[in-house]
Amino acid sequence: MSFTGARGNASQVFARTVICRDLDVATRVARTDGLDCITLEGDQVSKKGGMTGGFYDYRRSKLKFMNIIRQNTKSINMKEDELEKVRFKLQDIL
Repeated sequence: MSFTGARGNASQVFARTVICRDLDVATRVARTDGLDCITLEGDQVSKKGGMTGGFYDYRRSKLKFMNIIRQNTKSINMKEDELEKVRFKLQDIL
């Protein structure tokens, strides 16, 4: 067997694996066509019937965004304080 280039390497590795849009399609393809499948979310369905999940921890994501919100709120408050000081200076000048 002779393969050349990246295409040959990719087909050697992924020859019996199909990328599917969701878990339902992956399950159907694995059962009917006898191919291993992986979904866009990372769930894997084996032609032998096994499934492994592409688990995503949403709590971690929420904590990350809460931290970003907290930092942005702090920055906004600092800018509002600075703006208030500038307004006072402007009133003194006028």
